[in-house]
Amino acid sequence: MEYALRGGAPPTLREIHRFSSQLNLECDINHRAAYLGDVRGDPMALRFEFLAMIRRTGVTRALAYALDIPEESVTTGFEVGRHPLPDDPDLIAEAATSYHNAHPLALNEVLRVRLQLVEGGKSLLFCKLNHLSTDARDAAELFAGIRGYFGRRTAMSSGGFSETPEYHRRFDDLPRADLDAVEKALGEVATPGIRGIPLIAGARTRQFALRDGLTFDEVLASVARALAPWAGSQVVLHYPYTHRTFRAAPGPFVEIKPLIVDVAALESDGPPGLRRRRQVLESSGRFDASELTGFNAELKRRRVPRVIVSDTTLFRPEGTEWQWVPTRSARTYDDLKFYVDRTPGHGLARVQYKEGFLGSGVLEDVVARVQAGIGCASGSDRRP
Repeated sequence: MEYALRGGAPPTLREIHRFSSQLNLECDINHRAAYLGDVRGDPMALRFEFLAMIRRTGVTRALAYALDIPEESVTTGFEVGRHPLPDDPDLIAEAATSYHNAHPLALNEVLRVRLQLVEGGKSLLFCKLNHLSTDARDAAELFAGIRGYFGRRTAMSSGGFSETPEYHRRFDDLPRADLDAVEKALGEVATPGIRGIPLIAGARTRQFALRDGLTFDEVLASVARALAPWAGSQVVLHYPYTHRTFRAAPGPFVEIKPLIVDVAALESDGPPGLRRRRQVLESSGRFDASELTGFNAELKRRRVPRVIVSDTTLFRPEGTEWQWVPTRSARTYDDLKFYVDRTPGHGLARVQYKEGFLGSGVLEDVVARVQAGIGCASGSDRRP
């Protein structure tokens, strides 16, 4: 069954819906995480209590609002694997990744949880959450609650998403940007020295530890400098942004903002120059990059690579009760994407890139340049 969004849904939500329903990129859109730890009790015996607890958080109601369907039409998946996995970190990670890519969420499925016993007594806990009803901050809180429930039988808090419809109404009331003025402020798009791949393709992933104390603008500058030797006179980046008054709001209120980085100016202005450029865009009113029709037409015509830099969380747990298990997306729309988790003490960057983009040698050089700019010194990687 096909599910449309409610009327008047914001552009970013429409893009999430399009990527999930039309482009078959659910594996690269929805929040997911996997963990290894001890589960108290028989998981199947906890199933109905767990599902009722999820409903009490209000997240099913939030998805029902986004899709304009009855809450009873929203589903939650819960599975328990039959056969134990070998106690091998690589095999455990591969099992979580394979499950993630082979079992997409339906549009009306708010959450999928799978528990799989691992030889030695621990269990693999896999969680996937619908981006149409949650942002990364929401997902981090829900995943922490799920770990607490299965690990310590701690009840999750109720009603966290009860105000989501009201926040959507407030978001709709934000002043809209003048899109023509935004495109003018962005400036002309130059022909890039490296071309993007205008097709969905297989994805590859790498990661490295970050040094502490980084600003987001230092991250953006490092990515732009790393691409500069091949990009030409400018580097076009995109990044997610949430308006300040919605950063604690339950629901997906993120917008994608474009940023043209002039390579020559970057050397003289540095990260503060990028910050000033971002402030102009972010203060111009509510808009998403998908609405900039003229700008996007130029990006497409010139085959400008789609490079995303996301200041986000990788959903790693606090303490030692649960061990984070990295997972990978099988397919991607973006040529190059940096997920940057700047958690103090154990920052981590996940680099995801499209197969065939730049070529392996150049890509390795780009990642090495970014790592040299914002990563830890060799041998000082911290826990993932």
